[in-house]
Amino acid sequence: MKRIYVHSVLALGLVLTLACSAHASGKVSGSGNASAKGGNGGNAVGAFSKGGNGGSATAIGGSINASGFFSSVKNSGNATAIGGNGGNASGFGSQGGNGGSAVAVGGNISN
Repeated sequence: MKRIYVHSVLALGLVLTLACSAHASGKVSGSGNASAKGGNGGNAVGAFSKGGNGGSATAIGGSINASGFFSSVKNSGNATAIGGNGGNASGFGSQGGNGGSAVAVGGNISN
């Protein structure tokens, strides 16, 4: 029973130490980033065929806050979105698909 109590106290002390040091440093790095890529449209072959349209992509970066002495925010709240490519089409009167749209919104950063 003593062994379980000692391990519990040690674990609690470790958790409190980590929580205090994370709060005291106030450093945030690589947090709240988002990326998205839309799927590519399908290809088509044959007379009057039409390639598929590419998929849309939306990415929204998270809001990041850091406060305290020596606080800093680095490489955080970024957003990258890439729309999918339109599909190819081959054959008489064929038409390739349209590329997908992409929207990227970076997060708010406060330090």
